[in-house]
Amino acid sequence: MPLEFSAAAYRYGHSQVRSGYTINNTVPTRPTFVPDSQLPPAGQVFERRRADFRGFTRFGLPPQWTIDWPFFFQLDDQGPQPSLKIDTKIAGPLTTALPGANQDDADLRSLPRRNLLGGAALGLPSGQWVARAMDEVPLDPLQETPLWYYILKEAGKTSDYFASTHDVAPTVLGAMSIEQPRAMQGQDLSVLLDGKDPEQRRPHFTLGYDNYAWARDDRYVMFGLNDGSDAKLYDIEADPSMGKDIASDHPEIVKRMFTSYILNDAGGPVPKY
Repeated sequence: MPLEFSAAAYRYGHSQVRSGYTINNTVPTRPTFVPDSQLPPAGQVFERRRADFRGFTRFGLPPQWTIDWPFFFQLDDQGPQPSLKIDTKIAGPLTTALPGANQDDADLRSLPRRNLLGGAALGLPSGQWVARAMDEVPLDPLQETPLWYYILKEAGKTSDYFASTHDVAPTVLGAMSIEQPRAMQGQDLSVLLDGKDPEQRRPHFTLGYDNYAWARDDRYVMFGLNDGSDAKLYDIEADPSMGKDIASDHPEIVKRMFTSYILNDAGGPVPKY
């Protein structure tokens, strides 16, 4: 795995982490991390365990801290907690309160600083150097920006193309001018940076998680159980926040999206788990 990917590009997700999360209707919203200096004393085991979401302690997390998935996936009318945007802003807890770090050392307690120092220690090229190597016009061509930060800055570009995690590997290979193996699913999205379209049109998108299936096109979002029951439908053109389920008013759209999108993409009935 190229260091440019593992130590810079793959770390884009750090900008998406929220400063706090709600995991169920029982546990109040808690910060992702709090500085060690703000933790309850070591003797107050229960209070210390529920101070934030750090794991890997010898006491573990409280038993009632189980995840209610609708807080993280669109499974009902409630709507999940959105991740933060991929940009150059990092949530406070990741900049000041990394668990286990020396809180008196600004370089150790800050994830952005660790990323920047790690990139320098590994000798990663600058973002402008990588852009030129890929025959791209670099941002701020007179500067030499750390690769991790440069990638976050470049993430301000947007596209209406439906992207998938299956596209990550083909896109990395495409950026390196390496042909993807035939068996590999996904599209090379690096061409979008050149103003071109990927080889495969993607007028809709489908995915599955556990016994749920989800589909979207330019107008509607539909999701429900794998057999098509308990479906919910949202008109994201008229209702972009997805606050009103219109499945009962438009069963024909639900049927079309389940049959033409989900079943067709799956090649037949969707398995149950």
